[in-house]
Amino acid sequence: MSSSPTGTAAAPSTDAVEIRVSRRGSGPPTIVLPGIFGIDGRSEAFDALADASTVIVTTHPGFGDSPRPAWCDSIDDLVLAYLDLVEREELTDVTLVGCCIGGWIAAEIAVLRPAWLSRLILVDSLGLRAGGTEDRDFADIFAMTLAEIRALAFVDQGLAETHLGTEGRPVEEVLEIARNQEATAVYGWQPYLHNPKLHRRLGRVRVPTLVVWGERDGIAQPRVGRALAEAIPGARFASIPGAGHLPHLEQPSAFTRLVRDFSGRVEPRD
Repeated sequence: MSSSPTGTAAAPSTDAVEIRVSRRGSGPPTIVLPGIFGIDGRSEAFDALADASTVIVTTHPGFGDSPRPAWCDSIDDLVLAYLDLVEREELTDVTLVGCCIGGWIAAEIAVLRPAWLSRLILVDSLGLRAGGTEDRDFADIFAMTLAEIRALAFVDQGLAETHLGTEGRPVEEVLEIARNQEATAVYGWQPYLHNPKLHRRLGRVRVPTLVVWGERDGIAQPRVGRALAEAIPGARFASIPGAGHLPHLEQPSAFTRLVRDFSGRVEPRD
């Protein structure tokens, strides 16, 4: 795959799955798997991490302007596509950061124990049910207006309007928001935004893990994050005040401090 430090490149696969990536910085690779809004790459937190790492932000097939083959319709398909990508690139000592649906993908990857994975960071992740049958762990985003989703995803509604508002936004960007919602439905409609088998598989994760959550996340309840941390051996849970579903966007300095502290103090376990 050809790329430039700030450019975007396509990674063709033998199974015709294209994962688009952008790169910044240099050093050991940090791969960022974005969430359902596709806006995670705009965070200054990841710019800051690029001073000591090659930060690789992806676009999942079907999100943004990234093509999705008709058969690519499950989280498992995305997991395999990412395994192929990293193996083709021959990356090692990878820190994998998964946000929202990207966290779900990252957790499933970690369960498989690829040799290239050294650290795992899950940020307001989907994928795991934590409450009882009557509890709603994830907001019913498919039954909500975009304004309602913004209100749950962000504490700072000005920032919400900047990133997810449609007023005065170019048509192409509004269509991108709609396409991201459609792709989320393809991958997460049934079962709703989780894998019922994931909880009992998380004990297989054998890399240092940090679970980060916005204290006021209305999209994925904080109890989901605590359940993830409890299920992954040795995982640490950290809550960020003044943040909703995207703490790396709303509180980038606090997020960056957590990640740097975590990356500097821990070593991979056997």
